[in-house]
Amino acid sequence: MSPTTGDRLILDREFLLLQVDHDLEFLPHVIGIFLKESRTRLAEIADAMAKHDLGAVAAAAHSLKGSTGGIGAQRAHHAAHLLERAALLANAPAALTAWSDLQHEAETLLSQLAESA
Repeated sequence: MSPTTGDRLILDREFLLLQVDHDLEFLPHVIGIFLKESRTRLAEIADAMAKHDLGAVAAAAHSLKGSTGGIGAQRAHHAAHLLERAALLANAPAALTAWSDLQHEAETLLSQLAESA
C-alpha cells in the first residue's frame, strides 16, 4: 500500500494498474507520458502564478486535476482541485497556499513515479 496523508494516497497503485489492464509492459509508457505532461502543466501553473493570471492557473490546474485523477494520484489530485477552486474564485491568497501544497504533492508524486518508470 502507498503512503498516505489522512485517507488520501500519494498513488493508488492498484487503480493505476487497472487503468492499464495490469499490462506491466505498457505501464512505463503511461507513466512516461504522465511525467512529461504533468511537468508541462506545473510549468504553466508556475508561469500563470507569476503573472497573477488566475484564469490560466485554473485551466492548467483543471488539466492536472484530470490527469492525476486518471492515474490514482489522490493527494496531487486533491491539491490541484483546491488550486483550481481558489483560482476560479479569484482568491489569490488561497491560490498561493494551494499552489504551494500542489508543488509539494507533485514533487512527492513525480519522484515516486520516476523511480518506477
